[in-house]
Amino acid sequence: MNFHNLDKIMDNVNVHNKYLLTAIIAQRARQISEVKGVNGILEKHPGEKAISLALCDMEDGNVSVQLQTETIPDAIENELESEAAFEEEQKKLERAAEKKSSGSADSRRK
Repeated sequence: MNFHNLDKIMDNVNVHNKYLLTAIIAQRARQISEVKGVNGILEKHPGEKAISLALCDMEDGNVSVQLQTETIPDAIENELESEAAFEEEQKKLERAAEKKSSGSADSRRK
């Protein structure tokens, strides 16, 4: 059984979340197993499993990882817009209430 230095792997691929790293290693293992017949990766290393080769690739720095950042999901964006609209409506109601109360105070003075 091979043991791999996960800290070194995290530094090599610049990922410092072990759950994300696990997903990346699994993806690399899938890539290796899918192309095993095409370029003979597994044939060059008989007895090695795709996951072991993926870990070796990561540890040796042979694989680079580019993460895509996601934008705010539409639901959250819509919620933020609704919240902003609600706050604006509250301000309008407060202004109307202030005008009404100042108007009734003026009529009492007369």
